[in-house]
Amino acid sequence: MKLIYEGAEAKVFLDKGIIIKQRIVKKYRNPKLNDKILKQRTKAEASILKKVLKAGIACPEVLKEDLENYTLHLSYIKGEPLRKYSKDKEKLILVGKEIAKLHNNNIIHGDLTAQNIFFGDKRPIFLDFGLSSISSKLEDYATDLTVLKGTILADFSEKTWNYILEGYLKNTKHEIENKINEIEKRKRYQG
Repeated sequence: MKLIYEGAEAKVFLDKGIIIKQRIVKKYRNPKLNDKILKQRTKAEASILKKVLKAGIACPEVLKEDLENYTLHLSYIKGEPLRKYSKDKEKLILVGKEIAKLHNNNIIHGDLTAQNIFFGDKRPIFLDFGLSSISSKLEDYATDLTVLKGTILADFSEKTWNYILEGYLKNTKHEIENKINEIEKRKRYQG
């Protein structure tokens, strides 16, 4: 088993072509509370991944849930990072379209960053739904997009973001641009 990523919430391993995502026990938490939270988050992530696939959006498939060990066994999907396609208008518009599809199914990614979007088989693959939730609130959709916009503008050009937003706007009924601007203004006032 090879460790391929370690974040604040989970360790991700690759073992014989299977991704194993194991949530990290927080030693500062009460053990009973920790157990409850980690089981809930593991179960919630598995549930949302199933919903994402059902909506026709590419993401890892849940092969096994091990709630006792706070672990998900996921299918490995071969792909290239979004970074490789940061100037490819067609692919970026497709990313926006797929994000709109997530939101049209009330799925909030919760950690929508360039690092969690890959391309494989000519379509975007979304990874790491560990902070995801279900919501029909415009504020939550806009927050998802604001997080993505921040990571895109930090690493790529404004053109990259504009193509993603174009794809999103063509595939949703949500009046999202004003809400994104509102959230960004609040962020500036807090900063």
